[in-house]
Amino acid sequence: EVAIFPPDVSVMEYTFGGVRGTTKTLRNWLSTKSQQKRRTNYYTFESESVRAKKKKSLSSRLSSMEAAEPEDSHTTNHRHLNWVSICVITYFNVSGGPWGSESVISSAGPLPGLIGLVLMPLVVGVPLALVTAELGSAFPVNGGYSVWVTKAFGKYWGFQESMWSLMSGIVDNALYPLLTYKAILLGFGIERHGLPFAVEFLARASIAVLYSLPVVVFRGPLGIMLWICCLLILVPFLVGSFVGVATHPVEPSVLLEWREEPTLSDYGLLANVLYWNFAGIDSASTSAGEVCDPGPNFRKGLLSCVLLCFLTYAIPLVAAVMVDKPHYSEWEEGSFTRIMGEMVSGY
Repeated sequence: EVAIFPPDVSVMEYTFGGVRGTTKTLRNWLSTKSQQKRRTNYYTFESESVRAKKKKSLSSRLSSMEAAEPEDSHTTNHRHLNWVSICVITYFNVSGGPWGSESVISSAGPLPGLIGLVLMPLVVGVPLALVTAELGSAFPVNGGYSVWVTKAFGKYWGFQESMWSLMSGIVDNALYPLLTYKAILLGFGIERHGLPFAVEFLARASIAVLYSLPVVVFRGPLGIMLWICCLLILVPFLVGSFVGVATHPVEPSVLLEWREEPTLSDYGLLANVLYWNFAGIDSASTSAGEVCDPGPNFRKGLLSCVLLCFLTYAIPLVAAVMVDKPHYSEWEEGSFTRIMGEMVSGY
């Protein structure tokens, strides 16, 4: 590619034909002409091969963009999610509250559980957040990881990714009505084993329907609804934790305890629960087409979500261990109802 400039431009010994030249004069001329906004009469000559390569590259980019996102004149109007909305939407895909984290402490003891709770966000949460932010910015379209896999490995594996992600979501979401059901039974002191199967099934199905209602009936921005749900979930735990620590004798030394003779399966349970409590960050990418300015918003939103998830587990677990009512060895899934009841007893 050779540039021919007007004769009034002094580009002495311009690099061409093996002759080295100075580029300072050229840069100064370009800067001056740009500032004065004057048109210059120069021509750029390209070889046929260079022109063909550029045309092919442009066509490939346009085809990629069209395949990633159908043309829609209203697409830009749909980009209304900022980093705060990304944070709370991802939070409910990853955590949704401290329920189910009791095994972090009861499986192997407070010390290994808290060590794992600190390491898991650094080893899993932050890398997943950064990868999702980078790819979500590179492919700012709805579909997320399904689009990534399709672009990298083709439509077959993109379909597999979509199908198995759907199956994983169905199985994962089925756990939450069960956790809520167990928490209600423990809170009211009802023995689970004495209930008929039909009663248990109807109770769980009713909870699942109840959880689905906000998505069906809510017509406002999704981020606002989820922030309301987030406050409804976290405020009772935060209040219960601070009231428990302030009104009960605490034993910080319990935080350093290790369960007696934990087995390999106990450590496996600990690792499994920790990973489950921080998995799902990549789900934010499925709404990338709704995010305004995806680059900075994805980074801030996802890293904030990792921090929020860590605090969601750490604050009530540390407070409950120090109060130690009931003892952490008695904790199981759904025990937070009983734990919080003990911590705020009398209030």
